[in-house]
Amino acid sequence: MTIGDDFSVDNLTTVNADTVTGRYTLQLPYLGLVAHSAPPFLVNGNHEQAARYNLDGTPNNVAVWAQNARNLYYPQPAPDGFYTGNKEVVPYIGLLRNYYAWTWGEALFVTLDPYWSSPVPVDNVFGSGPKRTDMWQIGLGEAQYQWLKQTLEQSTARWKFVFAHHVNGTGRGGVDIADLYEWGGKNDKGVWEFDTKRPGWALPIHQLMAANHVTIFFQGHDHLFVRQQLDGVTYQELPEPGDPSYTLWNGDAYKSGDKFSSTGYVRVTVSPSSVFVEYVRTFLPRDEKAPTQFTGMVQFQYAIPAGGTVNGASFRAPVTAGSIASVFGANLAPGTAAADRSPLPTTLGGVSVSMNGFSAPLLFVSPQQINLQVPWQLQGLSQASMTVSVNGAASAPQSLSLAGANPGLFAIDPGGRGAVLIASTGELAAASGSVPGRSARPVNRGEYLSIFCTGLGAVVSQPANGTLASSNPLSTTITSPNVTIGGVPAPVSFSGLSPGFVGLYQVDVQVPGNAPAGNAVPVVLAIDGVPSNTVTIAVQ
Repeated sequence: MTIGDDFSVDNLTTVNADTVTGRYTLQLPYLGLVAHSAPPFLVNGNHEQAARYNLDGTPNNVAVWAQNARNLYYPQPAPDGFYTGNKEVVPYIGLLRNYYAWTWGEALFVTLDPYWSSPVPVDNVFGSGPKRTDMWQIGLGEAQYQWLKQTLEQSTARWKFVFAHHVNGTGRGGVDIADLYEWGGKNDKGVWEFDTKRPGWALPIHQLMAANHVTIFFQGHDHLFVRQQLDGVTYQELPEPGDPSYTLWNGDAYKSGDKFSSTGYVRVTVSPSSVFVEYVRTFLPRDEKAPTQFTGMVQFQYAIPAGGTVNGASFRAPVTAGSIASVFGANLAPGTAAADRSPLPTTLGGVSVSMNGFSAPLLFVSPQQINLQVPWQLQGLSQASMTVSVNGAASAPQSLSLAGANPGLFAIDPGGRGAVLIASTGELAAASGSVPGRSARPVNRGEYLSIFCTGLGAVVSQPANGTLASSNPLSTTITSPNVTIGGVPAPVSFSGLSPGFVGLYQVDVQVPGNAPAGNAVPVVLAIDGVPSNTVTIAVQ
């Protein structure tokens, strides 16, 4: 997925069919590098000048040249039953193919384009084009809005992704400007004008996305990586892939969220249980400083879990008996409460959870999330039935997927830094001073680490549901896991339940003498051939 401004024609000194087309052929070798495995889908940007205001009734204008080049060299979806989208036929172009949607597996993909819908420039003006006098003059237009509304409302996809060059097609920021104009309904004075400016429209675009549970809105335009959230929708600003200055462009426009400078790209992995997002950095060879700064390193990562019950560390299904699991949904509790005693209660804040008739010990409850221990009695099962009761009112039974082992490593932040302690000191194995309020330092090769996780399966000396694991005798796992640090196998000295905790596993390993050094060295654990998620540690 491109995100716009990939074929800029603004800096052409000579503007004709050949030079505009040349902006598109220039990129063919590069986008062709990935086209063998997946087609490139284009999102229109303001610098492309494929925009309605540039039409002049002839075939000889920048809008016609640009759109025809887009469709010739990067064939885009047209409405055909699998894809839906713009059915408008434009003279000298035909179908614009400028906005479209499709469903693949459990994911809906939607692209938007305000540039062909607006009679005035959305952002920068090309040549002597008309000037924009009011931000309400620009937008998706009636046909595209109603198509978007129908597409979102009729979709049964678990995951919904929307792509556009930017909020409103212009401006700077993400959720910071999501309340404005047709995107959020207010004018720049904070006054609600949506009903009069967009009569007949049900909701502003942001509210429409929130009401239909859009997972991520992807945007560009601002040339940096930012992750924000608003009303359950993740706003993901995408970085520039090739800025040799690595500048944090427009960072001051984002008052919240996780921000990182370019360059790089965003990789999204979709599974039934979660969406996993990684910011993958790119550097010129002269700027690489292995192992702390190199092309391919993951600078930031986060997961968005599906509604349902998943491993409490990795947010992946299935869950494992005796382990910590997280239940995601809506109206799961009247408020927030955390357990403060052992054994763990089976009713907390008016909430109880039943799994195949067994009461689950509860660690935490809130309206959107419950953390609990899966009862040990579910060992050996692949499916179970689960209900959540709130003040005596029970939910409909839900199917619960189980496995003998599905390891998940706990992280201390969305960036994926592991909940991994240096065994001799209790310090976090992270860069010194990088974790506010916690003592941290890089681990030395040869030192021992304690990796905290869940989902490792059956243990000897199994404790009762909801009770703390003992230190004498230790509850060790039946199967010993395999652990790698920076891809190098690490000897395991202990694997079992962490004494003094419920459902928490601990794996102690020695850092190999040939483990790579760096502040983001990956750690992976596998048991019975099932790999965990990846966390990172600092090694020196």
